[in-house]
Amino acid sequence: ARRQLAVREYVPRPLPMRSATDVTRPVAAPAIDSVNSNRLRISGERFAVEFDRRSGFMVRYAVSGAEMIAEGSALEPNFWRAPTDNDYGGGAVAKSKVWRKPEFTLQGLNASVEADSVAVVEASYVIPQAGARLVMKYIVDPAGAITVSQKMHADPSAPDIFRYGVKVAMPAEYDTSTYYGRGPTENYADRNDAAFLGVYCQTADEQAHAYVRPQETGTKTDMRYWRQTDMGGRGIEITASAPFCASALHYSIESLDGGDEKAQRHFGEIERSPLVFLSIDMAHVGAGGVDSWSDDAIAMEPYRLHSGTYDFCFRLT
Repeated sequence: ARRQLAVREYVPRPLPMRSATDVTRPVAAPAIDSVNSNRLRISGERFAVEFDRRSGFMVRYAVSGAEMIAEGSALEPNFWRAPTDNDYGGGAVAKSKVWRKPEFTLQGLNASVEADSVAVVEASYVIPQAGARLVMKYIVDPAGAITVSQKMHADPSAPDIFRYGVKVAMPAEYDTSTYYGRGPTENYADRNDAAFLGVYCQTADEQAHAYVRPQETGTKTDMRYWRQTDMGGRGIEITASAPFCASALHYSIESLDGGDEKAQRHFGEIERSPLVFLSIDMAHVGAGGVDSWSDDAIAMEPYRLHSGTYDFCFRLT
């Protein structure tokens, strides 16, 4: 038996709104290009960030010519996981399926350059199925780092959510995850004591567990930072205002989802994508499993995510 003890409890640091490297030399404020009817573009000396005007989602993040978001993908809010056997056994899938593919109705998309030389983009939505309002705010500093704020207020009577965060697909070359958090195996809020805090490095293939029936896999908790890079170390780093959850797989949530009635497939039948599907979560519901067929199959009360107000702030560098 073994156990890891904290000598000093972790104290999160506030996220900076600007990169420290900005102060070493004059850097021009990001420029806003509002001419394109399809895209809202924020650009600087070595980066470009673009938002789709119809969805409001960030669809491009390019730094020094390197594209961080796969063609056709976007940084999207995400409240769903591929259901586990416990999720099906406890009836959570039927109760919470409004969160599987919610409709994000864009109410407004605004951009401005603030006095401290940062560009601010704000997209506001309603989610009619859940009686929810969502605001995504992006603060882009002169060096191209992006602080993302995700705030949602949902009707407390709406079903529980499975996770609160975002997802995005990255190009195939960003296959390496280096993280400081609980690992190296997957772990969840109610199943993480045996996963010790440390610095780990894994490929996306190493993070997916081939359960006999495809389902949620690969998530890690208590992240201090997560770096998703190519073999040369080029890519993005995620930090947050508090420990967070993350995963990076060659399988999308949709490909692992067994549907409403729990499709009986084998993991080997799921096609591996060359893309890397990255999830960043403020919180992820527990794995559950007191039993696998009743209400006790789902997570115990402290590890559930009831509908209500959530506020997640993280930084892409």
